[in-house]
Amino acid sequence: MKEVKLYDVAPDVLDRMAHGGVFFTVQDKSGRCNTMNIGWGSLSCYWNGPVFIAPIRHNRYTYELLQNADSFTVSVPLDDGMKEALALVGTCHGNEVDKYALAHLTPLDALSVNGKVIGVDTDQSAVIDGGYGEGMTVTSAMKGLAPTTIDTLTDVIVNGNWANYAGKIETLGLVSADDPSANYVQLPLETTQWADGKFTVEDYTALVADMFNGKVKVSNDITVEPTVSNIAVNYLGNIKG
Repeated sequence: MKEVKLYDVAPDVLDRMAHGGVFFTVQDKSGRCNTMNIGWGSLSCYWNGPVFIAPIRHNRYTYELLQNADSFTVSVPLDDGMKEALALVGTCHGNEVDKYALAHLTPLDALSVNGKVIGVDTDQSAVIDGGYGEGMTVTSAMKGLAPTTIDTLTDVIVNGNWANYAGKIETLGLVSADDPSANYVQLPLETTQWADGKFTVEDYTALVADMFNGKVKVSNDITVEPTVSNIAVNYLGNIKG
């Protein structure tokens, strides 16, 4: 498998959509999988990241699967070697026949295209990896629920400082430069996929110390997306139903 940049092959993608189509594939959370031929779609750029948009009719079996799926793939043959397979998957219904068997196609798991997820609130690696495959979770943006609860209740009950909290809203963050696990926001040290030579647990500990000491400042402005480099970030906003 060779990694390519979407913008480098964009003319080929558009040409294939206009002359024979491309494969649009989705697997829902129950394991149902279907592929179809699409001769439509658009390539765009959102927040410095490539985006592929493909409208799917509500009466399509693929649309039904999309309602219970987290992602889809678009596979673009760059020659005519799969012309017959494209024609076949575009003329039969996935809820009636096994398109893969008829077209002699083999679907690959999402991990084969390096899908990754970042959990939120708690360490979600067990849930995400358990449902979608080992190694899917890069890390989790955790609320330090244990230290927050223990510290607050200790101060209120043991120290009798209820007046410091009653009727107030507080923004909780870093309380320790030396122990990241004591902070009210943190990354899980044991399950984060640290990368030797790129970003290690030692790098993270040093970064936390620099933020606590004011050497590195983090903006709390949520109206502007942060500038990133080396990676593409797709901001989906509030995706809760």
